[in-house]
Amino acid sequence: MRQGTPTAAVFPDPHRHGSSDPTVVTSRVDEGSVVHEVWSGCFSFVQRLRQREDGCHSQFYTVATQGASQIGPMNFDFPAPFLFFRSLLLNPKAMGSVTASSQRLCQLMASSVDPENSSVLEIGAGTGAITRVLLKRKLHPERLFIIERDPFLAAFLRREFPGVRVRCGEAIHLGHILGNEPMPQINTVVSSLPLRNLAHEDRIRNVRAMISALVPEGQLIQYTYGTGCPIPTRRLGLEAECLGHVWRNVPPAAVWRFTLKQLLPIA
Repeated sequence: MRQGTPTAAVFPDPHRHGSSDPTVVTSRVDEGSVVHEVWSGCFSFVQRLRQREDGCHSQFYTVATQGASQIGPMNFDFPAPFLFFRSLLLNPKAMGSVTASSQRLCQLMASSVDPENSSVLEIGAGTGAITRVLLKRKLHPERLFIIERDPFLAAFLRREFPGVRVRCGEAIHLGHILGNEPMPQINTVVSSLPLRNLAHEDRIRNVRAMISALVPEGQLIQYTYGTGCPIPTRRLGLEAECLGHVWRNVPPAAVWRFTLKQLLPIA
């Protein structure tokens, strides 16, 4: 049907309460106008979110270069699905997906973590789907450290996981953020960064920052929605292992494990 073609709308007859048959009422509707109104409504909604976010940033947003101190408490409560949808509307490229990670994907991401002997750095925790699985696997909250770039999501995570340290900042500033934190050496980095959405050099900078935060024998766990390895391992001197695929995820995902190449001793 062409845009702007009048269509007939069907409404139930209010005088026929006992009948399931609708009465056809012809109503001229301009489909082009309807689409315009829907998009206008979505745009207005996003603008209101941005205005509210701008008004609240000063309460709890701390840039990593200013010390990455703890984010203050929020003066309002939003459920996780709302916050995810808000972040998706405001910056879909940074979210990387239209839905939160499935339980199967979270379990696969956490499967290589030793909860008794690991100190874990989680990058881009979002609404905490993977965080919850890590804690359910008996990882002590004090051995989990979260970096989240979105101040609303960071504040949400602090409220949801009061025993976990959460800082608001970018992965590329990890050296500065961790330099101000008294914490044990990091054995595992669990990353939800949408690496494939980043420019090539930005992807390299983020991966180098995450690898630099690890002990020499540490591991980086990263999932991706694309086919193939999401990191140029040869350039970065890394070994890659695909831990598996999660087909029952929207979209389907693959989980990769990266470690530094072990140099053989010279005989």
